[in-house]
Amino acid sequence: MKITPGVTWASGDTVNHTQLNAFVTNATITSGTLDQVALGENALDSLTSGADNVGIGDNAGTALTSGHSNVAVGNDSLKTIPEGYSNVAVGEGALSLGAGSPTYNVAVGQQALEDLSGAVGSGQSTSNVAIGHNVGKEITTGSSNTLVGVKAGEDLTTDSSQNVAIGGGALSDSSNAVDGAVAVGYEALKVNEAAINTAVGYRAGVATTSGDDNTFVGSQSGYSNQTGTDNTLVGDNAGYAIVSGGAT
Repeated sequence: MKITPGVTWASGDTVNHTQLNAFVTNATITSGTLDQVALGENALDSLTSGADNVGIGDNAGTALTSGHSNVAVGNDSLKTIPEGYSNVAVGEGALSLGAGSPTYNVAVGQQALEDLSGAVGSGQSTSNVAIGHNVGKEITTGSSNTLVGVKAGEDLTTDSSQNVAIGGGALSDSSNAVDGAVAVGYEALKVNEAAINTAVGYRAGVATTSGDDNTFVGSQSGYSNQTGTDNTLVGDNAGYAIVSGGAT
């Protein structure tokens, strides 16, 4: 049903459950869906059986049909996902271009987790936390990533999973699927495309591409490393000039 802004009920009026489901601007909430809150053009307007959803902003949750327990705040947030549940999308375009049934994800920031999708019942696209502008925007089916900071994990692709990137630009320019990387600090592991690297510190491991199983701790530690593997470098500028090789 459609509820027009500005409508008031006099004392003694009867208000049914559907009327209390939502306050809606230019959107329709189907009778029988329960406990929805929608505010904005086309917000939650496709629901047929979902429950406990919040959509605030133009096109917020507009494709949800049977999804439940989702929160979408911001224009185009959670825009194209039809069946996801227990997702939080806050910011313009957050979780906006995916499909299927992502679950238990938190995306806060413009275009955060923008492309996240997941086949129903597949276990894909679950338990990601992305906070910041463009964070994790290219990930499609990855799970269990924690990405915090402007553009953190921005270009991680497809099924990248179990990564931690904290800091502006951390893991930001990786153009492949990456698993198990830990990057803490501004631009740490910025271009990393390998698995199981750990870098903690300002621009630590910033040039590492295919080298794996490295640990860099300290500002600009492992700064020049590109293909080196199995290195442990601790201290500011540790191993600064090392480009390749390993077991250091």
